[in-house]
Amino acid sequence: MLYCLFLFFAIPSFASRNTDTDQKIIYAGLLASQNELKIDDKAGKEEALLEGPGQGGVTAGLMTKPKPLFSRLPWLRGTVDISFASFKTNSQIVTINGKKKNDGVELDTASSGYLAYINPALVLYYGFSDNFYTYLGVGIGGGYTSISGDYYQTGGTVSASCSSSQSIATIQSNCEKKSFGTSRFTISQSVTAVMSLGWFGIKFDIGGSTYKDGGRTYNPNIKNASFYLQYRF
Repeated sequence: MLYCLFLFFAIPSFASRNTDTDQKIIYAGLLASQNELKIDDKAGKEEALLEGPGQGGVTAGLMTKPKPLFSRLPWLRGTVDISFASFKTNSQIVTINGKKKNDGVELDTASSGYLAYINPALVLYYGFSDNFYTYLGVGIGGGYTSISGDYYQTGGTVSASCSSSQSIATIQSNCEKKSFGTSRFTISQSVTAVMSLGWFGIKFDIGGSTYKDGGRTYNPNIKNASFYLQYRF
């Protein structure tokens, strides 16, 4: 909220600043993420909810410096981000027929993969100088998602013994463990905040997508904080 207020109140002072150099930026760095993957069956019932809090990974990509869309509104801009980010989960939240139980239980399940996408975004921009600026925006883009792993089916159509399981041991004994692999072109939505600090950059992303593959519906969601080196040309 404070970040949004800063951008709005900073808009009038921006008008006289010359920070409109056309730039493309290559970046690569590290990210800390909180990932979530929800898997639904053909009927739309949740089979499993996988989570990956505090996961480390890598990110890389090519972005454009935000460009003004209207001459009278220099703070309203457009940008495009072509990026790659790793995706990991290391725990499963127990769900029985769509209801969460024993929130945070780990079942020795995991998934991993990557997200690669092109994301045009509409942003609110404030520039301190040509290479030092910040912006906040929303985007809708397309890309490729590839994730594989395993999970215990604790929701949807399950046996009575699985449905009544209340511990890790009984879930592992009574519920079916499934492996999966999904690779699809997807449409994604995101909210992004970026701070450009010369040779360095910081980016915060919240985003997700929903798609069908092999009779199941997959819903990966990400919350990423990235720190990277960047080169302008």
